[in-house]
Amino acid sequence: MNRDSLIRMIEMIPVPVAIFDRNMNYLAASTGWYENHQLTEKNLVGKNHYEIVQDIPEKWKLAHQSALKGITLRDEEDEWIKVDGTKEYVRWLATPWFMDQEIGGIILYSELVTKRVVREEELRNKEMQASQFLSTIVENLPDMIFVKDAKDLRFVLFNKAGEELLGHKREDLIGKNDYDFFPETEADFFTQKDREVLSGNEVVDIPEEPIHTRFGLRILHTKKYPLKNEKGESVYLLGISEDITDKKRSDELFRKQTFDLKKSNEDLEQFAYVASHDLQQPLRTIGSFIQLIEKKYSQYFDEEGKSYFNYVTGSVKDMHSLILDLLNYSRTGRDIEYQDVDLNLVMVHVLQNLKKLIEENNTIVHYDQLPVIRSDQTMMMQLFQNLIQNAIKFRSDENPVIDIQFENLPGEWRFSFRDNSLGIPEEYKDKIFVIFQRIHSQPSHTGTGIGLAICKKIVERMGGRIWYEPNHDEGTTFFFILKKAPL
Repeated sequence: MNRDSLIRMIEMIPVPVAIFDRNMNYLAASTGWYENHQLTEKNLVGKNHYEIVQDIPEKWKLAHQSALKGITLRDEEDEWIKVDGTKEYVRWLATPWFMDQEIGGIILYSELVTKRVVREEELRNKEMQASQFLSTIVENLPDMIFVKDAKDLRFVLFNKAGEELLGHKREDLIGKNDYDFFPETEADFFTQKDREVLSGNEVVDIPEEPIHTRFGLRILHTKKYPLKNEKGESVYLLGISEDITDKKRSDELFRKQTFDLKKSNEDLEQFAYVASHDLQQPLRTIGSFIQLIEKKYSQYFDEEGKSYFNYVTGSVKDMHSLILDLLNYSRTGRDIEYQDVDLNLVMVHVLQNLKKLIEENNTIVHYDQLPVIRSDQTMMMQLFQNLIQNAIKFRSDENPVIDIQFENLPGEWRFSFRDNSLGIPEEYKDKIFVIFQRIHSQPSHTGTGIGLAICKKIVERMGGRIWYEPNHDEGTTFFFILKKAPL
């Protein structure tokens, strides 16, 4: 295998492998190398390994030098003390690669195994050359790896995962082609794709490839690449196939459950709307008759009767408030109209709506210049108004002070409403946004406890989330996040 083919194979392998020249400059690195070592560099080619990975132990540098002399070294669980003092365990192997019978550099397999189970099959041959080393890795990969000759597309290499996936022993596969194992239409598809790959120079990605195995139909995600000789002629085809059958089934199940849940929520909202709307008429009838009773018979009530009558009257009013709030809750978020919303104008309307409440409680509402966001104007007015109203309603002995801030974060807006209210009791931390859940039970704190539930519904309908945190001194801060590009 020439240098270019070796580099291409390493780039396609998902395990952490890299190839270097004699000066430890990167020639190529696998995706597994970037992920396993948490490297932020997008491209390491041409960069020196010792400059990228800091504090490399001297024994590892000696191992690299040994590899350049033709000696393969490895360690299954080598201790590595990082710069910050933390301890890691690394499984590594350094082996030379040859070009024209000369050592061109080294291949380094390096995997963090601190929190992982060491592979069951160990690398056995300490003197393994580059091709043998890669063969061992290929054999133990969880994905199916195969190689076909370019002339007749007959299998020349198959790994263990391929045997297990197809249900055929490799000795039955080697030397055969797709027509020996798969239905003709399926074999035609594979052959057509293989010829396309061999006529090009790039990796061909096949996101979904159905294949009949001895265990039934499976769905594969396959990548294929032509391996060429020094003349640029395709001599082999390399394929890597991931079995995504279970993932596909899980995705389809998730989509179905999401659809069913959405339908169920819509049905529940419709029921709540109809129920709350239809309940108003009999409640109005009860209220009317209570007024008639009060007008015609109140002079006959004793003190106890008047008390009973007042209790019934109050209950009717409470029931009316509950029904109106339920109707309001069921309507919230039903029709979202996304547009550019200037939150400064939203605040102008909100403060005007709450003018009387703000003045009666000597409330200070502070905010700087607010952004223009992609949202629904009516829902944002309702959200801001409910949060401000909630802070005033549960005021402490001091005049309410509400501070509104925002952060412009990548992909989202983060808002905070800080107040100096009574705060939220610890026992309500999991119930604060539940519908009809009142925080405080004092008679002065009227309402049905639906305001924060509406806030939660609004934020979640726009793809965000809302939560609160107690302040260190007094009061509470409510936070909510909204996406800059809502669905």
